[in-house]
Amino acid sequence: WWGGGVFFGVFFFFGGGGVGAGGGGDGPNTQNPAPNTPKGEVAPGYPKFDGGRVYINAASFFENVPESVWNFHIGGYQVAHKWLKDRKGRTLSPEDAAHYRGIVAALETTIVLMAQIDALITARGGWPLAGSQDAAALSSDEVKSFFAARGEATAPRPVHTVGARYRVPASPQQKARCNVPLPIESFSRDDLIKALLGAMEKRAWHEREDVLVQAARNLGYARIGKNIRATFKSAITGAIRRGLLEYDGTQIRRAKK
Repeated sequence: WWGGGVFFGVFFFFGGGGVGAGGGGDGPNTQNPAPNTPKGEVAPGYPKFDGGRVYINAASFFENVPESVWNFHIGGYQVAHKWLKDRKGRTLSPEDAAHYRGIVAALETTIVLMAQIDALITARGGWPLAGSQDAAALSSDEVKSFFAARGEATAPRPVHTVGARYRVPASPQQKARCNVPLPIESFSRDDLIKALLGAMEKRAWHEREDVLVQAARNLGYARIGKNIRATFKSAITGAIRRGLLEYDGTQIRRAKK
């Protein structure tokens, strides 16, 4: 049940150990506050893991990557491998290297939290937890009793499940927990630029702040903190440099194709 992106998104908010980069140094990232950016392109046949190092080519690597992090899968993907593989043939920028270190740190913390939560569940008798009930497996009479206790006359329409069964709707709190947006660090620079472009009408000039806010909302953020704002501003600067956006000194718009 740990395969869902909700858990990864929630745990990505936490800090945790880091990962160094470049060559040399065998301590955790807390002892290497200014790691180097691996040099060169992500070569064909890479990345490769060897003894705590993730090589992007024959000579350049990220340091201090736990094997458990390297082998960690979410939704069928080996995250630490796939992120670099998707950038094959590309030279990593300092921002890319910092982003990858953040992914490794988040995965490392996720693994620790998973073990802690699994231990708590085991200590309380295993899954499902005592007192919980699968709403999808309630009979029609049980559902009617449930809604009668809440002072509601009717139950929800049946869903496509086996037999005459109903699914009890989630509470607003449950819906909020299930709809937690992914942390901004989980989006690549290209993802953010796509969100920015999608927030603008074709060739119309827009205030940067308006585009930033709309793009953030399109990714599920109801509120925009300093980190989200700074990340989107960096993406806007990157899009301007790549010729994807035009900037007149105050406003931005999509560049001509």
